[in-house]
Amino acid sequence: MMLAASTGWFQQFVSQFPTWAHSSVFNEIWFQNALLAISAWIAILTVRSSSRHERRRATVDIVRDQQKDEVLIKARATIRAVQDGSGRIDFDPILAQKDSAELRAIYDVLNSYEFMASGLRTGAFDEKTYKRMYYNTVVAHWSLFHEFIDKYREKFRRENPGVDGLTADTLYQDFQILATKWLKHPLKRIRTRWNPFKRRPVAPISQPPAQPQPPVQAQAPAPPQQEASPQPPIPPPDGASI
Repeated sequence: MMLAASTGWFQQFVSQFPTWAHSSVFNEIWFQNALLAISAWIAILTVRSSSRHERRRATVDIVRDQQKDEVLIKARATIRAVQDGSGRIDFDPILAQKDSAELRAIYDVLNSYEFMASGLRTGAFDEKTYKRMYYNTVVAHWSLFHEFIDKYREKFRRENPGVDGLTADTLYQDFQILATKWLKHPLKRIRTRWNPFKRRPVAPISQPPAQPQPPVQAQAPAPPQQEASPQPPIPPPDGASI
């Protein structure tokens, strides 16, 4: 009897479930909202992926253009020419001049770094891509030019006293923020994953070293053979004729 009641309840549930599901689930407002939210999330992910791709491409393009820029190439050559044996530069005589080839070269290099750092800070360029390509160069040039930036800011304050809206601390601040950030978080070495199915080169089979042969001993010369002495004639017996 209990089995029959259970079977009847199950049949009633199966017959009424499609009607309940259609009226209570698929037509509910929350289901439509869920579909709308999923669609919006997919659209956001698509836009972010496309934006990230565009930033990477723009970063690669600007780096490639800077490598071909004749002004930057000359500026870097000029800077290398004024470095001493230890790689340092005496910036005081350069800053004392109002205009010189060395001063313009330093401005050109620093302006290029400030431009890239500002683009990275505002999201126009991709920092991860630029860090992979220029980490050592940015850190090395910050170590070289941070003294010049400090002295240039002091000079700017002296030459522009009491001018509203001018702040010496903002000069090359994005370059400073970028370099100090990278110094705190240096570029990590790429470690390849171990692949157990990767075929490793087989070492060539080396031939065993040849065993040293024992020295050949010189044979002693054979003693000279003595000639046999002639036997004395045997006398014939008595009565025999010769």
